[in-house]
Amino acid sequence: METKIGMLKRNIADSFTRIEKYLTFTNAIGYTDFNSDAERFFIEILDTTYDYRLKELNAEKPNFPAIDLADNRQRICIQVTTTGDNAKFRDTLAVYKRNGFNEKYDELIFLILSTDHRITATDNKVKTRILSLKDLFKDIGALKDKDIEYIDSYLKDYLREQNASDNSPKHGITYTLGSAKKFIKWSNIEDEDILKSDLKLFAEKLSELTNNQRSYLHFLVTKGHTPTTRSYHDRSDHIVVPSALERAHYGAEGNDIYNSLKAEDLVVLDDEYDQNDDERYVTALMPRYRGETEDFNLFAQIKNFLKADVSKLRRVFINCDFSCLD
Repeated sequence: METKIGMLKRNIADSFTRIEKYLTFTNAIGYTDFNSDAERFFIEILDTTYDYRLKELNAEKPNFPAIDLADNRQRICIQVTTTGDNAKFRDTLAVYKRNGFNEKYDELIFLILSTDHRITATDNKVKTRILSLKDLFKDIGALKDKDIEYIDSYLKDYLREQNASDNSPKHGITYTLGSAKKFIKWSNIEDEDILKSDLKLFAEKLSELTNNQRSYLHFLVTKGHTPTTRSYHDRSDHIVVPSALERAHYGAEGNDIYNSLKAEDLVVLDDEYDQNDDERYVTALMPRYRGETEDFNLFAQIKNFLKADVSKLRRVFINCDFSCLD
Protein backbone atom coordinates (compact mmCIF):
# COMPACT_ATOMS: atom_id res chain seq x y z
CA MET A 1 0.00 0.00 0.00
CA GLU A 2 1.39 3.41 -1.02
CA THR A 3 1.41 6.20 1.56
CA LYS A 4 0.33 9.74 0.73
CA ILE A 5 3.94 11.00 0.94
CA GLY A 6 5.07 8.12 -1.24
CA MET A 7 2.50 9.13 -3.82
CA LEU A 8 3.62 12.77 -3.67
CA LYS A 9 7.27 11.78 -4.15
CA ARG A 10 6.30 9.67 -7.14
CA ASN A 11 4.37 12.65 -8.55
CA ILE A 12 7.43 14.87 -8.16
CA ALA A 13 9.61 12.25 -9.87
CA ASP A 14 7.11 12.09 -12.73
CA SER A 15 7.10 15.91 -13.02
CA PHE A 16 10.91 16.04 -13.14
CA THR A 17 10.90 13.31 -15.78
CA ARG A 18 8.44 15.29 -17.91
CA ILE A 19 10.57 18.43 -17.60
CA GLU A 20 13.77 16.56 -18.50
CA LYS A 21 12.20 14.86 -21.54
CA TYR A 22 10.72 18.16 -22.71
CA LEU A 23 14.08 19.92 -22.42
CA THR A 24 15.95 17.12 -24.18
CA PHE A 25 13.59 17.23 -27.13
CA THR A 26 13.18 21.01 -27.45
CA ASN A 27 16.91 21.70 -27.12
CA ALA A 28 17.61 19.10 -29.79
CA ILE A 29 15.40 20.99 -32.25
CA GLY A 30 16.71 24.40 -31.21
CA TYR A 31 13.60 25.51 -29.27
CA THR A 32 14.95 26.95 -26.01
CA ASP A 33 12.13 29.13 -24.69
CA PHE A 34 11.86 27.22 -21.41
CA ASN A 35 15.59 27.55 -20.75
CA SER A 36 15.23 31.28 -20.14
CA ASP A 37 12.31 30.71 -17.75
CA ALA A 38 13.93 27.86 -15.84
CA GLU A 39 15.85 30.13 -13.45
CA ARG A 40 12.69 31.75 -12.14
CA PHE A 41 10.74 28.49 -12.13
CA PHE A 42 13.26 26.65 -9.93
CA ILE A 43 13.66 29.47 -7.39
CA GLU A 44 10.65 28.35 -5.37
CA ILE A 45 11.71 24.70 -5.38
CA LEU A 46 15.28 25.52 -4.35
CA ASP A 47 14.17 28.01 -1.68
CA THR A 48 11.83 25.43 -0.16
CA THR A 49 14.35 22.58 -0.31
CA TYR A 50 17.44 24.39 0.98
CA ASP A 51 15.97 27.37 2.85
CA TYR A 52 17.53 29.77 0.35
CA ARG A 53 16.36 33.29 -0.45
CA LEU A 54 17.33 33.35 -4.09
CA LYS A 55 17.18 36.33 -6.42
CA GLU A 56 17.02 36.09 -10.19
CA LEU A 57 20.07 38.12 -11.26
CA ASN A 58 18.93 38.52 -14.87
CA ALA A 59 15.87 40.38 -13.57
CA GLU A 60 18.19 42.92 -11.93
CA LYS A 61 20.61 43.13 -14.86
CA PRO A 62 19.84 41.51 -18.22
CA ASN A 63 22.43 38.95 -19.41
CA PHE A 64 24.07 38.78 -16.00
CA PRO A 65 27.41 36.97 -16.47
CA ALA A 66 28.13 33.38 -15.37
CA ILE A 67 25.41 32.98 -12.72
CA ASP A 68 21.62 33.08 -12.74
CA LEU A 69 20.52 32.98 -9.09
CA ALA A 70 22.10 34.09 -5.83
CA ASP A 71 21.46 34.14 -2.10
CA ASN A 72 23.65 36.86 -0.62
CA ARG A 73 22.72 35.81 2.91
CA GLN A 74 24.15 32.31 2.50
CA ARG A 75 26.77 33.50 -0.02
CA ILE A 76 25.87 30.92 -2.64
CA CYS A 77 25.10 31.37 -6.33
CA ILE A 78 23.66 29.07 -8.97
CA GLN A 79 24.16 28.53 -12.67
CA VAL A 80 21.06 26.88 -14.19
CA THR A 81 21.94 24.95 -17.32
CA THR A 82 20.90 22.09 -19.56
CA THR A 83 24.54 21.57 -20.62
CA GLY A 84 26.24 19.32 -18.10
CA ASP A 85 29.75 18.94 -19.52
CA ASN A 86 33.28 20.04 -18.69
CA ALA A 87 33.36 22.71 -21.40
CA LYS A 88 30.35 24.46 -19.85
CA PHE A 89 31.93 24.14 -16.40
CA ARG A 90 35.24 25.69 -17.46
CA ASP A 91 33.64 28.49 -19.48
CA THR A 92 31.42 29.43 -16.54
CA LEU A 93 34.34 29.38 -14.07
CA ALA A 94 36.43 31.62 -16.32
CA VAL A 95 33.71 34.29 -16.48
CA TYR A 96 32.92 33.79 -12.78
CA LYS A 97 36.47 34.54 -11.68
CA ARG A 98 36.95 37.33 -14.23
CA ASN A 99 34.01 39.16 -12.62
CA GLY A 100 35.33 38.60 -9.09
CA PHE A 101 32.34 36.54 -7.96
CA ASN A 102 34.66 34.19 -6.05
CA GLU A 103 35.17 37.08 -3.60
CA LYS A 104 31.43 37.60 -3.07
CA TYR A 105 30.21 33.99 -2.93
CA ASP A 106 31.51 30.97 -1.04
CA GLU A 107 30.05 28.37 -3.39
CA LEU A 108 29.01 28.08 -7.03
CA ILE A 109 26.33 25.48 -7.70
CA PHE A 110 25.58 24.07 -11.14
CA LEU A 111 21.91 23.06 -11.36
CA ILE A 112 21.83 20.60 -14.27
CA LEU A 113 18.31 20.25 -15.65
CA SER A 114 18.62 16.54 -16.21
CA THR A 115 19.03 13.50 -14.00
CA ASP A 116 22.65 12.98 -15.03
CA HIS A 117 25.64 15.04 -16.12
CA ARG A 118 29.11 14.63 -17.56
CA ILE A 119 30.99 17.16 -15.43
CA THR A 120 34.16 15.74 -13.91
CA ALA A 121 36.24 18.94 -13.81
CA THR A 122 36.96 20.84 -10.59
CA ASP A 123 38.60 24.15 -9.69
CA ASN A 124 41.11 24.56 -6.87
CA LYS A 125 40.18 28.21 -6.29
CA VAL A 126 36.39 28.00 -6.33
CA LYS A 127 34.17 25.70 -4.28
CA THR A 128 31.68 24.14 -6.69
CA ARG A 129 28.82 21.68 -6.42
CA ILE A 130 26.95 19.81 -9.13
CA LEU A 131 23.22 19.43 -8.49
CA SER A 132 21.28 17.26 -10.95
CA LEU A 133 17.52 16.78 -10.92
CA LYS A 134 18.20 13.37 -9.37
CA ASP A 135 20.14 15.01 -6.52
CA LEU A 136 17.44 17.61 -6.06
CA PHE A 137 14.76 14.92 -5.92
CA LYS A 138 16.65 13.04 -3.18
CA ASP A 139 16.93 16.21 -1.10
CA ILE A 140 13.23 16.98 -1.56
CA GLY A 141 12.46 13.49 -0.28
CA ALA A 142 14.12 14.36 3.05
CA LEU A 143 11.90 17.40 3.64
CA LYS A 144 8.94 17.66 5.97
CA ASP A 145 5.65 16.36 4.62
CA LYS A 146 4.14 19.84 4.17
CA ASP A 147 7.09 20.99 2.06
CA ILE A 148 6.89 17.88 -0.12
CA GLU A 149 3.16 18.50 -0.57
CA TYR A 150 3.82 22.12 -1.52
CA ILE A 151 6.50 21.27 -4.11
CA ASP A 152 4.20 18.67 -5.67
CA SER A 153 1.41 21.26 -5.87
CA TYR A 154 3.80 23.85 -7.31
CA LEU A 155 4.99 21.47 -10.04
CA LYS A 156 1.45 20.42 -10.93
CA ASP A 157 0.39 24.05 -11.13
CA TYR A 158 3.23 24.94 -13.48
CA LEU A 159 2.81 21.91 -15.72
CA ARG A 160 -0.93 22.59 -16.00
CA GLU A 161 -0.20 26.15 -17.07
CA GLN A 162 2.13 24.84 -19.80
CA ASN A 163 -0.55 22.51 -21.17
CA ALA A 164 -3.14 24.56 -23.03
CA SER A 165 -5.45 21.56 -23.33
CA ASP A 166 -5.74 21.21 -19.59
CA ASN A 167 -8.52 23.43 -18.29
CA SER A 168 -8.32 22.25 -14.70
CA PRO A 169 -8.12 24.90 -11.97
CA LYS A 170 -4.65 26.19 -11.08
CA HIS A 171 -5.15 26.02 -7.34
CA GLY A 172 -6.57 23.77 -4.69
CA ILE A 173 -3.97 23.28 -1.96
CA THR A 174 -5.27 21.93 1.35
CA TYR A 175 -4.93 24.31 4.29
CA THR A 176 -4.18 23.40 7.93
CA LEU A 177 -5.75 25.76 10.45
CA GLY A 178 -5.05 24.46 13.95
CA SER A 179 -6.34 26.29 17.02
CA ALA A 180 -4.08 29.40 16.81
CA LYS A 181 -4.36 29.67 20.61
CA LYS A 182 -1.04 31.45 21.12
CA PHE A 183 -1.68 33.89 18.29
CA ILE A 184 -5.16 34.74 19.55
CA LYS A 185 -3.87 35.30 23.08
CA TRP A 186 -0.99 37.41 21.75
CA SER A 187 -3.35 39.54 19.66
CA ASN A 188 -5.27 40.65 22.74
CA ILE A 189 -8.48 40.79 20.70
CA GLU A 190 -11.58 40.87 22.85
CA ASP A 191 -13.85 38.84 20.58
CA GLU A 192 -11.83 35.67 20.00
CA ASP A 193 -14.58 33.94 18.03
CA ILE A 194 -14.55 36.67 15.37
CA LEU A 195 -10.76 36.40 15.04
CA LYS A 196 -11.02 32.60 14.72
CA SER A 197 -13.56 33.09 11.95
CA ASP A 198 -11.32 35.63 10.23
CA LEU A 199 -8.38 33.19 10.33
CA LYS A 200 -10.47 30.40 8.82
CA LEU A 201 -11.71 32.61 5.99
CA PHE A 202 -8.18 33.89 5.41
CA ALA A 203 -6.78 30.33 5.22
CA GLU A 204 -9.52 29.35 2.77
CA LYS A 205 -8.81 32.40 0.59
CA LEU A 206 -5.08 31.71 0.47
CA SER A 207 -5.61 28.03 -0.32
CA GLU A 208 -7.69 28.95 -3.36
CA LEU A 209 -4.89 31.03 -4.90
CA THR A 210 -2.29 29.75 -7.36
CA ASN A 211 1.19 28.89 -6.12
CA ASN A 212 2.55 31.93 -7.96
CA GLN A 213 0.08 34.19 -6.17
CA ARG A 214 0.95 32.75 -2.76
CA SER A 215 4.67 33.05 -3.50
CA TYR A 216 4.14 36.68 -4.49
CA LEU A 217 2.34 37.42 -1.21
CA HIS A 218 5.09 35.65 0.72
CA PHE A 219 7.65 37.86 -1.04
CA LEU A 220 5.72 41.02 -0.08
CA VAL A 221 5.39 39.93 3.54
CA THR A 222 9.04 38.93 4.00
CA LYS A 223 10.59 41.80 2.05
CA GLY A 224 8.21 44.48 3.28
CA HIS A 225 8.78 46.80 6.21
CA THR A 226 6.59 48.52 8.78
CA PRO A 227 6.32 52.27 8.09
CA THR A 228 7.77 54.66 10.66
CA THR A 229 6.88 58.00 9.05
CA ARG A 230 4.38 60.41 10.54
CA SER A 231 1.83 59.82 7.82
CA TYR A 232 1.51 56.17 8.84
CA HIS A 233 1.74 56.75 12.59
CA ASP A 234 4.11 53.80 13.03
CA ARG A 235 1.28 51.39 12.26
CA SER A 236 2.31 47.85 13.07
CA ASP A 237 -0.48 46.47 10.87
CA HIS A 238 1.03 47.87 7.67
CA ILE A 239 3.56 46.09 5.45
CA VAL A 240 5.02 48.21 2.68
CA VAL A 241 7.12 47.14 -0.30
CA PRO A 242 8.43 49.86 -2.65
CA SER A 243 7.37 48.91 -6.18
CA ALA A 244 10.98 49.22 -7.40
CA LEU A 245 11.92 46.28 -5.17
CA GLU A 246 8.99 44.23 -6.48
CA ARG A 247 9.93 44.99 -10.11
CA ALA A 248 13.54 44.01 -9.51
CA HIS A 249 12.41 40.60 -8.33
CA TYR A 250 9.42 39.87 -10.59
CA GLY A 251 9.86 42.10 -13.62
CA ALA A 252 6.89 42.44 -15.97
CA GLU A 253 5.37 39.19 -14.68
CA GLY A 254 4.61 40.94 -11.40
CA ASN A 255 1.99 43.15 -13.05
CA ASP A 256 -0.30 40.24 -13.84
CA ILE A 257 0.10 38.68 -10.40
CA TYR A 258 -0.47 42.03 -8.69
CA ASN A 259 -3.63 42.71 -10.70
CA SER A 260 -5.03 39.27 -9.89
CA LEU A 261 -4.42 39.79 -6.17
CA LYS A 262 -5.81 43.31 -6.30
CA ALA A 263 -9.02 41.82 -7.69
CA GLU A 264 -9.07 39.52 -4.64
CA ASP A 265 -8.59 42.58 -2.38
CA LEU A 266 -5.35 41.13 -1.00
CA VAL A 267 -2.95 43.84 -2.20
CA VAL A 268 -3.37 47.61 -2.38
CA LEU A 269 -1.28 50.25 -4.14
CA ASP A 270 -0.12 53.49 -2.56
CA ASP A 271 0.98 56.03 -5.20
CA GLU A 272 2.26 58.52 -2.62
CA TYR A 273 4.15 56.60 0.00
CA ASP A 274 6.51 58.98 1.81
CA GLN A 275 9.17 56.43 2.63
CA ASN A 276 11.57 58.84 4.35
CA ASP A 277 9.07 61.47 5.51
CA ASP A 278 10.69 64.04 3.22
CA GLU A 279 7.95 64.38 0.56
CA ARG A 280 9.90 62.29 -1.93
CA TYR A 281 7.00 60.03 -2.74
CA VAL A 282 7.34 56.53 -4.18
CA THR A 283 4.85 53.93 -5.31
CA ALA A 284 4.45 51.05 -2.88
CA LEU A 285 2.53 47.79 -2.55
CA MET A 286 0.83 46.64 0.65
CA PRO A 287 -0.51 43.13 1.32
CA ARG A 288 -3.75 43.48 3.26
CA TYR A 289 -6.48 41.26 4.62
CA ARG A 290 -8.98 42.68 7.03
CA GLY A 291 -11.86 40.52 8.21
CA GLU A 292 -14.43 41.41 10.83
CA THR A 293 -11.76 42.19 13.43
CA GLU A 294 -11.35 45.96 13.39
CA ASP A 295 -7.96 47.42 12.33
CA PHE A 296 -6.30 44.00 12.21
CA ASN A 297 -4.37 43.22 9.03
CA LEU A 298 -3.67 39.49 9.24
CA PHE A 299 -0.64 39.66 6.92
CA ALA A 300 1.17 42.08 9.22
CA GLN A 301 -0.05 40.66 12.50
CA ILE A 302 1.00 37.12 11.63
CA LYS A 303 4.42 38.42 10.57
CA ASN A 304 4.74 40.29 13.88
CA PHE A 305 3.67 37.26 15.91
CA LEU A 306 6.14 34.99 14.12
CA LYS A 307 8.89 37.60 14.53
CA ALA A 308 9.44 37.66 10.76
CA ASP A 309 10.71 34.06 10.75
CA VAL A 310 10.98 33.37 7.01
CA SER A 311 10.50 29.60 7.24
CA LYS A 312 7.39 29.95 9.39
CA LEU A 313 6.00 32.66 7.12
CA ARG A 314 6.56 30.30 4.20
CA ARG A 315 4.49 27.65 5.96
CA VAL A 316 1.63 30.08 6.49
CA PHE A 317 1.54 32.03 3.25
CA ILE A 318 2.74 29.41 0.77
CA ASN A 319 1.89 26.05 2.38
CA CYS A 320 -1.27 27.40 4.04
CA ASP A 321 -0.19 25.73 7.28
CA PHE A 322 -1.37 27.89 10.18
CA SER A 323 -0.38 25.36 12.86
CA CYS A 324 2.66 27.47 13.82
CA LEU A 325 0.17 29.94 15.32
CA ASP A 326 -0.77 27.38 18.00
